[in-house]
Amino acid sequence: MTSFYFQGEKNEGFNVLYQNMKGGILAAKELSDFLRERAKLEEENGKAQTKLSNKLTPATVGNTCGTFTPLLMAFKATSDKLSGIHNQWSLKLNDLLREVLKYNDDQQKKHKHIKDEESPTLDAVKTIQDTTVALHKAKDIYKQRCAEVEKLKRDNASTKDLEKAESKFRKAHDDYKSLVDKYCQVRDDFERKMTLAAKHFQEVESAHLKQMREFVETYCQIVDNTNNLLGRVSYISSKVFFPAKLERDIARCIFTNFSINRNFEYF
Repeated sequence: MTSFYFQGEKNEGFNVLYQNMKGGILAAKELSDFLRERAKLEEENGKAQTKLSNKLTPATVGNTCGTFTPLLMAFKATSDKLSGIHNQWSLKLNDLLREVLKYNDDQQKKHKHIKDEESPTLDAVKTIQDTTVALHKAKDIYKQRCAEVEKLKRDNASTKDLEKAESKFRKAHDDYKSLVDKYCQVRDDFERKMTLAAKHFQEVESAHLKQMREFVETYCQIVDNTNNLLGRVSYISSKVFFPAKLERDIARCIFTNFSINRNFEYF
């Protein structure tokens, strides 16, 4: 990052860099809000699966649904597994959320410290802004006095008026020259401090982006691992509902029912 590109129009580059740094706090807040809502969503999904499982409980007790009971038991088992997965997902997201919230708190304290550290640079910005304004004003006055002297010469004005105008011109010239010298000194000080500030902001921004990337990578890993678990449940469920397995379950259900009801009569 070169400080020249961040000096900006009217030397407002420091404020641009500072506001960009403050944007990191907003970014962390937005990420924490997203994680909070996502964790709530997964918690609600877990509760919904538990509720669904509880509703299936009466139908899976006592073989009340006949040969379809094994399938209902499979639905219940699947809902229980899904509930556990979504609850774990919610817990992991809440753990990540706490890390982001702590990071955001640390960032606010760090930004306050940086603002105090960079107060000399902020003073240099104000100085060069004020000096630039004064320099432009002195330049305009100098050009005006020069024009007045030239006009009086062309109009063959009196010696007294010409001397008076030349006196004002010399004063304007000296003021202008003095401000030019001052501006050069102020500019050198500003560029030196701005270069250090730009490097400082670059370090802060690089560290911020690295940390935010780690948060996102952690989130993606949580999503990926959870989706693998969900896929595993789906795979196992498909095996449960496979026709050959289904036929065995029906046969077992009939055998169990026959064993219980030994007074069964054949017609």
